[in-house]
Amino acid sequence: MSATPLSSSAPQRSRWSSAASQKVDVASRLPLILGSMSLLLSLVLAVWTLTSVSLSPLFPGVTLPLANPSTVPLSIAGYVLTPITTIAAMAWDRVGQRRGLRNRNFVLRPRYSFILRIEVWVGFALGIWHILNIANAMAGSR
Repeated sequence: MSATPLSSSAPQRSRWSSAASQKVDVASRLPLILGSMSLLLSLVLAVWTLTSVSLSPLFPGVTLPLANPSTVPLSIAGYVLTPITTIAAMAWDRVGQRRGLRNRNFVLRPRYSFILRIEVWVGFALGIWHILNIANAMAGSR
């Protein structure tokens, strides 16, 4: 009986164990954070402009609560933050997740994209308030 000598070389790794030891990339949270922060800040600006609301005649017999024209810079900042910045954050997320598909170890986060889509729609609704206040000041209706 001859004993087989033990090999001094390193043990062979299977395909699965080498794949598991590779670095795993995950979708970035930064677009979600940017979109959420811009929406929150725009909401704060909208509440700030709400403190100076008065009824403005829109049509004969129809009045609309609009902010004082002195708050136009707040409305402009809110308009830039809400629809524009949240759309840019959604585009950044979408491009980042699409590029990540090239790497088989990339972990998609579809929930980030879903939340950003909701933030874009809420941003448009909030942007309407800012647009009405900007239009009211530009029209000089008061």
